[in-house]
Amino acid sequence: MRIIFEILRIIFEGILWIAGEKAIDNIECLRSSLKRIIRANNPEIITEILNKSFIPIANEYGYTIKNAQKFPAFIQCTFVADEIRYGLRIFAYREGKKLVGCVGYVKSSNGVYEIKNFAVLPEFQRKGIGKKLLIHTEKEIKKFSAKIAEVCFDTRNTKLKQWFEKMGYKETEIKEVKGLSNKICIMQKSIK
Repeated sequence: MRIIFEILRIIFEGILWIAGEKAIDNIECLRSSLKRIIRANNPEIITEILNKSFIPIANEYGYTIKNAQKFPAFIQCTFVADEIRYGLRIFAYREGKKLVGCVGYVKSSNGVYEIKNFAVLPEFQRKGIGKKLLIHTEKEIKKFSAKIAEVCFDTRNTKLKQWFEKMGYKETEIKEVKGLSNKICIMQKSIK
């Protein structure tokens, strides 16, 4: 197997030598386009994904900017920019040239990392993108010796709760949050 790998490497290097820099540029472009999950620091794009992804949920639960100003459907770009400035790390999922999903995490307490700003545009949902983003985020926080990953969402979103349960999360608390009209469910997963 190693001999085959070496032969392929030599052939590849020969093609690059013959084709020159343009081939190298094309290969780098191809390599980066194959990377679907990327680090994202642009608060405008993240805000747009969050707003568009959560509007259907806001409509379903009767959230408005007046009764739920902290709900992601109404979140402002300045808020996302502040979160990034204060340590939120965000990743986005790319489909072609378009960013269609995002997820962020921040250390909230000793060994606990909160997963937040988790969204996939409605037209790209139910395609496994959320699962890929969550698994990627769990791997990232594990690098920081995280012990627990934590998520929170509206208690009425039973489908989301079931999805997180399938992903290994367990409910730990139900609580009220200032700025939201309903209680939130907090779920955690041990990261090993």
